[in-house]
Amino acid sequence: MSNERKRTKENNELENLENKPILKKKRKNNDDESDELEKEVLTIWSENRSKKITLKKKQEAIDEILEKLKGNLPKLVRKRPISRVIQFCLKNGTRKQKNAIKDEIIFKALKIGKDRYGKFVLMQMLPKLDKDEIQKLLKRFQGKITKVCCHRYLSEVFNEIFPNKFSEQQVKNIISEFYGKEYTNNKV
Repeated sequence: MSNERKRTKENNELENLENKPILKKKRKNNDDESDELEKEVLTIWSENRSKKITLKKKQEAIDEILEKLKGNLPKLVRKRPISRVIQFCLKNGTRKQKNAIKDEIIFKALKIGKDRYGKFVLMQMLPKLDKDEIQKLLKRFQGKITKVCCHRYLSEVFNEIFPNKFSEQQVKNIISEFYGKEYTNNKV
């Protein structure tokens, strides 16, 4: 019986070894695609980030960048170079372009804010948020305020919004989360 177990274990190990190169190839292909996309975006950005370039040309370049990054923005914004590109887009883009970035990022704000490069994008985005977007952002943080305040990067993002952007009722709701579930469930 122990010989059968050894054979089964050896067969499983062989199967796992055979599958590992396939998984590595899949991961590598995904990385190659994102690396290629990243290179394309960075070349567009580097050509247009100079102060000598007119705002209109920068906005055309931002359109091209956003077209390439569409759908992948929350995943790619965690990389340092892409983070800088998105900050450039938020600084120089039109209202429509900024809204496109905000719409894509705001639903992944918690995840992005936990990243050391993603937090810079959120910090750049915060002053441009209107009341509805702040409400969406607060919904992402709701129920997780204590974790948010203790996180290394996310706490900086939260500190940026907290004193300036929330209404009095929102501040009361946020503070009540520190008292625990019993307090928030039974509050009058």
